[in-house]
Amino acid sequence: MGLSFLYRIPADLADASTVELDVYDAPIVWNGAERHVPLLAIGHRPLLGTAFLKDYQVMIQFVENGLVMIKEM
Repeated sequence: MGLSFLYRIPADLADASTVELDVYDAPIVWNGAERHVPLLAIGHRPLLGTAFLKDYQVMIQFVENGLVMIKEM
């Protein structure tokens, strides 16, 4: 994805094992403004946290190329 590497963190998994995860800087456009958020690299897909969704409603179609709708409450 061409993102800038920030650091590595330990993560505890459901099977009680611990792994090291790479954290990258991800520029996103949120509410019309560009923000930089940390993104965890897990397997073949990145993971973006949900803390920035506070006070928003989210609807997701959980299928490949599904629609994601986010609106402020």
